[in-house]
Amino acid sequence: MPSKLRIRVNNRQQTVGAAPDTPLLYVLTNELALRGPRFGCGMQEYVFAPNNPSTFGNVAHLVRKSLTEYEPRVDVLDVQVETPAGEQNKVLIRVDYRIRSTNSYHNLVYPFFVQEGPGE
Repeated sequence: MPSKLRIRVNNRQQTVGAAPDTPLLYVLTNELALRGPRFGCGMQEYVFAPNNPSTFGNVAHLVRKSLTEYEPRVDVLDVQVETPAGEQNKVLIRVDYRIRSTNSYHNLVYPFFVQEGPGE
């Protein structure tokens, strides 16, 4: 159920109606019609990057940084990036996190394709 929330954006107090679990970026873009907020972590720049430890480290850094910056309800415990055996065109991104309000631990694995798949 939407609540009235007061937030300061660009040095102006704003009152918005949003559920408490609504991500801040959704409130900024949908309720306040701001078009400047970034969304995501920018790892699209690695779609055609080499599938190697350097790329993995960069992707892990971007994911951790974005989650830390944009999702204050969780503590990011670990971000692991690896290639599944026999699938050189894909990396798996595993995020281990704790929800602060309940202190419960979870993980999420997201596949990300770094190159176009092999032709059949």
